[in-house]
Amino acid sequence: TTYASSQLTPRTNSQEWPRARGDQQCEPSRPIHTRIFATKGKGTVTQPTESMESTERTTPNGLRTEITDNTQTGRFEASIDGHLVGWQPYRRYGNHIVLMRTEVDEQWRTQGISSAMIDGILGMIRITGATVIPRCKVAGDYIYRHPEYLDLVTEQYRALLQPISRPA
Repeated sequence: TTYASSQLTPRTNSQEWPRARGDQQCEPSRPIHTRIFATKGKGTVTQPTESMESTERTTPNGLRTEITDNTQTGRFEASIDGHLVGWQPYRRYGNHIVLMRTEVDEQWRTQGISSAMIDGILGMIRITGATVIPRCKVAGDYIYRHPEYLDLVTEQYRALLQPISRPA
């Protein structure tokens, strides 16, 4: 669900440490600060005000890709040699991160950028202790094909994990 900005009332708060399975607490290197948007009877949408930092992945053809959490735009960004080549917008609902869609510049498609970007994003999310809601079909397909990330998706959202057809 997307909310118009006129429906959101921002206030700043600091979340507790993300919870792991059971009652154990994860201990990231620092708390995750968020801006909380109270919606009129529609739940709470939060956007991180402190970045999950960045990570690096290499595509199958050897392209070193830096994946960064850009909290100002609410998206993860993939760069090669400092040039933005792909991005994935997200929303945060409590301890869930909703991956909205995967976009890669046309000239970089078929280079493995989306897979490298999604793998890096899932790695960063794992470190925070958050879970994933893969609204993006490409991200859902990636998790479906890489079961090592299945634990990031709670049972109620696993139906979103489906293979998609790939270009020949």
